[in-house]
Amino acid sequence: MIKLNHSIEENQWIGIIGANGAGKSTFLKCLAGQDQSFNGDVIFNNISLKDQREHFLDLVGYMPDHMCNSSDYSAHQFLQLISLCKAKNVFDDSQLQPLLKSIQSFQQQKLSQCSLGQLQQINLIQCLINHPKLLLLDEPNNGLDPVQKSFFWNTLEQMAKSSMVFISSHHYSELLDRCDKLWIINNGDLCHNINLNATGIIASVNHTKKVQFHSLTDHKNSQQLKTNLEPDSTIIEGTYESVFKQIFDQIAVGEWQW
Repeated sequence: MIKLNHSIEENQWIGIIGANGAGKSTFLKCLAGQDQSFNGDVIFNNISLKDQREHFLDLVGYMPDHMCNSSDYSAHQFLQLISLCKAKNVFDDSQLQPLLKSIQSFQQQKLSQCSLGQLQQINLIQCLINHPKLLLLDEPNNGLDPVQKSFFWNTLEQMAKSSMVFISSHHYSELLDRCDKLWIINNGDLCHNINLNATGIIASVNHTKKVQFHSLTDHKNSQQLKTNLEPDSTIIEGTYESVFKQIFDQIAVGEWQW
């Protein structure tokens, strides 16, 4: 279970990365009210998940990492059912028409006959039906081809402008380009909370082999940070993407750790 006590600014996009089994999906399930085994509460817009569950969930859109595809429902029937549950009419919603058009060729197809990419497209629509203010996306690009992926990001940028968004993904480069913060979860802990709106970033590794991140505001700040590091520290500089690539390369061979 994630050990977390944290406040987040309005309308921020938070990218979440971590190894398989680190706790990313569990964290999102807790926020979505799908896992009630955790001790604590989630407060969004002064509304408590614990005490005002129904009201809280009205504000949430949750896209799990996979949809159940064993149903005999067609895509159309499934979205009708979700619409009823959320007291919305997806087929009369002008903002969702481009998404509905994207599944037109297979909307009468049974879910059990849909490909992974098709299921993900349906999954995205169901989580946007209620125009959520809190959007929780667990591996949303899993199974999408390049065209579908581009359509996904364009849709999200249009429809989630005024939403708080949490996105779990193994494709960290996409998160670096779009999110305000990057959270790294390891063994159930939020071990790094990185500001992606800073001027730049320096990572350092000392004798403990644990990675540390330092946000930059300007060149002067960079020089001061380097001066304050332990003498034997390894320093990694560059773009966000190049810094992360070097770190992942070293973690992959067991040299460094989070």
